[in-house]
Amino acid sequence: MVAVKRLPYRSAVLRPCSAVTAIGLALSFIQPAQGKAVNGQLIKAAPPEGFADLTQDRTILTDIYFGGTRRGEAMVSVRNGKVVFLDPGAVLKLIPHLADPKVVAAALQRGGLAANAALACAPGADQSRCGQLKPETVGLILDQDRFRLDLFLNPQLLSVQDHIEEQYLPPPPDEYSLINAIGGVLAGRSLGGREDFSVQDQLVLAKGEQRIRADVSYASEIGLGADRLVFEWDRPELRYSAGALWAPGN
Repeated sequence: MVAVKRLPYRSAVLRPCSAVTAIGLALSFIQPAQGKAVNGQLIKAAPPEGFADLTQDRTILTDIYFGGTRRGEAMVSVRNGKVVFLDPGAVLKLIPHLADPKVVAAALQRGGLAANAALACAPGADQSRCGQLKPETVGLILDQDRFRLDLFLNPQLLSVQDHIEEQYLPPPPDEYSLINAIGGVLAGRSLGGREDFSVQDQLVLAKGEQRIRADVSYASEIGLGADRLVFEWDRPELRYSAGALWAPGN
């Protein structure tokens, strides 16, 4: 017969912890220790030594560009990526063909416009994106390295202007004018040799849009000659010429 002996045992009992204790434990793991020293040192966010002036207000004189053309200059204050015009009224006068000056003036007088320094066309910049801005009213791109400020306006704030360029020079005054150039050449040998010479004269006698050209010469071997003796009259897209022209031949 085999005897079986019962061994005593203890049942494992899980005691529930309170909800407040569980939440407290979780917060102790996820809450950062702000304002506390780490390894005996207090971490602070501040500019490096020698660069503190970059976070302060800077007043600089900039060249104002609009439409790719320099319009003038203006004093601006720069701080934390914002630009404030010290004299917005003077800047307003530099912008031509405004359809609504009051709206533009209000935008220039605001607390500060974004500098958009990343869009400046500096060396190494993305040429497909730099120098381009489409603001709702007024925007700018500040290049502090070159002291250049480009202004941009919504096209609706500009009046439409006919862009007509002069295709011809303005008519000359109806007065007489004269240009005469004389030159000569002398050639030969110093010891009893034969000497040859020639003299050239170029004459332009004009009155307003009309002129006479005369190119004459005299050579010791050939004598007197005329390369050109013509009358010219300039008109839009045309020039009338009449006279005698010398052409080389046999």
